[in-house]
Amino acid sequence: MYSSLVGSWQQPIVLGAAVLFAVWLLVKLARGPIALRRPDPGAKDEFRALKLRARKAPPIERAALLVSAGHVAKDAMHRMDLAVAYYLRALRYDPASQVALDCVRDCLSLQRSWRRLERVYWRLLAKLPKSSPLVGRVLTYLADLYSGPFRHPTRAEAIRSLAERLEN
Repeated sequence: MYSSLVGSWQQPIVLGAAVLFAVWLLVKLARGPIALRRPDPGAKDEFRALKLRARKAPPIERAALLVSAGHVAKDAMHRMDLAVAYYLRALRYDPASQVALDCVRDCLSLQRSWRRLERVYWRLLAKLPKSSPLVGRVLTYLADLYSGPFRHPTRAEAIRSLAERLEN
């Protein structure tokens, strides 16, 4: 059946294309945000322990524990989606957490979830007091997002000038 569909001179070309596609697919899978890996043994127990400690902790300490749980989810359990969820929870309890903001930014940038990252920045700007030093940094990150993946240089310029005015 195959030989009737493809001529004899076309068979090596089709076979070569199939091999190249298979190699490309393997490289693409290996270079993804997190390659297919098994979770570290004991990572789930550590994750559960951090979740339990976070439930009983005061809000500021809770944010730090949720960031730690996010680190365990990302690094030991290889669950980027779970890590992002816990970093966002940490930002909910402590909107001024620079560590949680940087972790969310890193994870969502690896996943190329630019729109989700944009929503996180705008929501965080709505929650932060205008006197917070984190406002300037969030505005800078937002301007980087608009000048980079979104390709809106005029928006980026306007947001950068606003960030400069707030810093002065």
